[in-house]
Amino acid sequence: MMYVPHSTEHVGDASSSSSVASTSGSGSTSPSSPTHLRRLSVANTEPMAGSVGSGGHLPTHAIDAGVMVVQSPVGSGSGPNSAAARMQSIESEDCPICEDRVSGYHYGLLTCESCKGFFKRTVQNKKQYQCTADRQCHVDKSNRKRCPHCRFQKCIARGMKVE
Repeated sequence: MMYVPHSTEHVGDASSSSSVASTSGSGSTSPSSPTHLRRLSVANTEPMAGSVGSGGHLPTHAIDAGVMVVQSPVGSGSGPNSAAARMQSIESEDCPICEDRVSGYHYGLLTCESCKGFFKRTVQNKKQYQCTADRQCHVDKSNRKRCPHCRFQKCIARGMKVE
């Protein structure tokens, strides 16, 4: 974490009508003095020289008496790699096992909650399923519970990993 000193620009916040001064009488800023730090909302960014991955901007967050925390640029920003963009692309994908809507990466594969839970129970309880047909049952959202053997085999074939 890093403290971000206040520049000459005045920034107010919704809870306070006063502005924050930029320097003390000696002309220097002190990281231990919260009056010399800028208050920003979560949506604001502060340019940082030499930062990687987000076009030179890191997200800043105002906490306790105006102390600012700068978080790492991993997964931040508003570009195509931002968290919002990743979530939007995830929401539009279908589970490779049952074709339901995916919820995230589970056991190494982007899957739905149902397949995540099924795979977890199967592995943790060391279940052995038997197919009552020809071991080539069609698994989709409407019939994913009919043949657990074929569903588990499809999980393995698509890349889910026993951790």
